[in-house]
This record gives sequence, C-alpha cells and structure tokens, in this order.
Amino acid sequence: MIIAHHYVVNSNVWSVVQENPTEANSYFMLLFGAWGKTGINCFVFITGWFMCKSSISLNKFLKLVTQVWFYSIVFYILFGLAGAMPFTLTNTINVLLPVKNMNSGFTSAFIVFYLFIPFLTVWVRNLTQREHLMLAGLCLLVFTVGGSMPRFVSVTVNYVVHFGVLFIIASYIRFHGFPVRVTHRGWGWLTLLSLLLSAASVLVMHTLLARRGGSSSGIDPYFFISDSNKILAMTTALCSFMWFKDLKLRHVPLINALGGATFGVLLIHANSNAMRQWLWNDTVDCAGHFTDPYLWLYAPGVVLLIFAVCAAIDIARKRWLEDSIVGAAHRVVQALPLPGRCRRG
Repeated sequence: MIIAHHYVVNSNVWSVVQENPTEANSYFMLLFGAWGKTGINCFVFITGWFMCKSSISLNKFLKLVTQVWFYSIVFYILFGLAGAMPFTLTNTINVLLPVKNMNSGFTSAFIVFYLFIPFLTVWVRNLTQREHLMLAGLCLLVFTVGGSMPRFVSVTVNYVVHFGVLFIIASYIRFHGFPVRVTHRGWGWLTLLSLLLSAASVLVMHTLLARRGGSSSGIDPYFFISDSNKILAMTTALCSFMWFKDLKLRHVPLINALGGATFGVLLIHANSNAMRQWLWNDTVDCAGHFTDPYLWLYAPGVVLLIFAVCAAIDIARKRWLEDSIVGAAHRVVQALPLPGRCRRG
C-alpha cells in the first residue's frame, strides 16, 4: 500500500492527474495510491502490539540505526557516482544523520519513537484499565477527531506524537482487549466498510475538485486519509489490524521473512529524492504510462516487482551483512566513555 502511494504522489503522474481530473485513469490512480498513510498506521499498530510486552536492548536499536545508515550510505555512493547526487559536505551530513525530519519523515520519526517505547511501556503498564481507556479515547478525540475537522479545530501532529498515540491504542488492546466485543467476522465487515468509505471520500472529493477548476480549488482528494491521524486512515488501519490479528494461520516462513523485510523495502525504494526521480520518473515512467489501456495491470505489477526486489535485497543484507555490521557498531559503542556498561541483548 505504501509503495502504491509513492507510485502516485512521488512521481510526475500526480501532476498528470491534476491536469486531467475527469479521465478514468485519474480516478484509478487516485484510488490506487490512496492507502499509504493507512499502511503506516498498520505498521506502527503491529510495532506497538509486540513492543508493549517486549524490551529494547542496545542490539535491537543498533540493528535499526545501522539498517538506516547502510542504505543511506550505499545509495549515496551509487547515486553520487552516477552524477544524480553530488558529493557535498551538506549531502554527506544529511546521509550520516539518521534523524532529520520528525514532522513528516517516517524513518526519522520511527527512530525517535523507538527510543520512547521503553518509557511509554512503563507508563501504560502502570495505568489502570479505565485510565488507559480514557487516555486512548482522549488521544483519539484530540488528534483524530479534531484533526479531521480543520474548519473548526486546528491540530498539528508530527509523526512521533502520532506513533505514541498508536502505541497507546495498541497496548490497550494487547493488555485488555478491545473495549467493545466484536466478532472476527464483524471486524472483516468493518474493514470492508471503512475501505469503501475511504474510497468514496476520494472519489467525491476529486469530483468536487474537477467541478471547481482542478488543483486551484484548494480541495484535496485525499483529505480524510491524507495524514496518518485522519479519521478514515485510522479506522481502516485499526479494523484491518483487528481482523488480521485473529486470523488462524499456520506458521509460514515466507510471511515472516517478508514481514521482517518491510522496513528495508521502505528504506530502499524511498531512500532519497535521487531515488524517487530515478525509480518513478526515469525507470518506471509513471506519467508516461498514464494513458496505457492496461494501466490497471501495469501499476500493480510494478508495485509487486519493487516490493519483491527490495525485500530480496534486505533479506540478503540480513543474512550476510547485518551481524558483522551490528557487531562492529556494538564494539564502537562499548568503547565509548559512557556511564555504565551497555549490555548486548
């Protein structure tokens, strides 16, 4: 869902859609790329579900940070040699800084959020069930309901705060269950309903945009799902999370392997502006294929291919490089004159 979102918003096809708002392919592209923020919410719900009963060691954190550094440095060198990203002091510093933009940059925000998890865990574990539920409800009221009513309430949320809200919700469900009893089939129907409402909101908003003069009208087709805290991005992620959580699946190694590679897939295909230009505009040529009669096959095929290639790269990195890189980083940290000793876990 996140790759499909980037297919639309990180390529020149977004401009083509705005210039041709009444074309059938414009409606298809909008629906195809509508689910990126929903996917982010699903990812963090899963993180919160597992981490609220786990612990973060130095080794876990180094795995996260060295993974970010690995792809940043590798692609900086590759694009620099290709002339797509000049080797400058500013670019080098940006590559080496794992945290840069916490407002809208997922990777930076996720690293910072990861550091907050141990403290959030202590906090929610010491809340009563009633206090925990009231806190989750307050967060939803302020950041999701308020954030979906811009004409009445002004709410600015960065990713770190939003991820904290998702952690509070996921940990409540893990510790106490959902406060209202809903059957597994019910969650499936609610997921479908939320998906349909989200799609309908995109189509209606885009139709209004087309009737009022295109992009100059100030209408955003993705308004109700454009940010992770928007109401339909939240309901779709929550309902689908609850539905998938209780699926009776046998152990499938491929699912675990692909699931463990999803963060790497993001780091690879959304690595930098140079990567976005090369991937979406030069290689895939999203805008150039906008008029293809088989766009409905081409776009999903591209997304699946990108996912498969990036997942294979990250699985290979984990198998052959991760242990040695993390081990080296761990030895460097251990050699630093820090108070106390960092235990490898």
